[in-house]
Amino acid sequence: MISLYAYIPKPDEKRLLEREFHEAAARYTEEQWQYCFEGKLESLRSRLSQSPEVDLLSWDVTGMTIPELEAVRRDYPQAYLLVLADQRVSPMSYLRPTVLPSALLIRPFSEQQTGEVLKELIEGYLRSTGRESSGPSLLVETRDGRQRIPYTRILFAEAREKKLYIHTDSGEYGFYETIEHLAEKLPATFVRSHRSYIVNMDRADGYDAELSAVRVGDQLVPVSRNCRKAIREFVKVHERG
Repeated sequence: MISLYAYIPKPDEKRLLEREFHEAAARYTEEQWQYCFEGKLESLRSRLSQSPEVDLLSWDVTGMTIPELEAVRRDYPQAYLLVLADQRVSPMSYLRPTVLPSALLIRPFSEQQTGEVLKELIEGYLRSTGRESSGPSLLVETRDGRQRIPYTRILFAEAREKKLYIHTDSGEYGFYETIEHLAEKLPATFVRSHRSYIVNMDRADGYDAELSAVRVGDQLVPVSRNCRKAIREFVKVHERG
């Protein structure tokens, strides 16, 4: 879940930012988002008084709002901040450590400029939190929250102790899912090798007929009798390729 809280008093800009944030969130993430767009400072103040999780902030610094923003930044120093301003506001008032914006929109700004700035803002946030996309990926819900796992990092999947475990180069991710459902979501390079295993054949180093197992790095993934033919055929196709 990614949460955004925004103070945007001008109705036309509020509509623009709402639309562009929704489009950017759908384009660059697969996360669920929680939005709070407020046109009145007291309304946003009320929402923030409940101490919610805040990942992204958007704030119009025209008027006498910078002291309020500085107070919010003390509560949420890690939040990525988009500042809206115009040329009447001195940059010295918001380009300071107590505000520390991550991105700026200076009036007048167009729809295209807004989209480009939001892209940079969201991608920066995703990189800083390790949620950036590295090509096609699998999104799973673990006890540590939603995790995006690029397909290229997955070695194999294992059903164990009523859970599924995704084995990667850097460790494993456990979550609740059926192996049948997972198999439907994965691309064709992931092949069922056993009732409890799915192998990423792009990461396989070969098939050991004597052990009836697929070699993946330093691990051996079992191949059942029923799956043996499919695994052998896949290995042959890759060897010819």
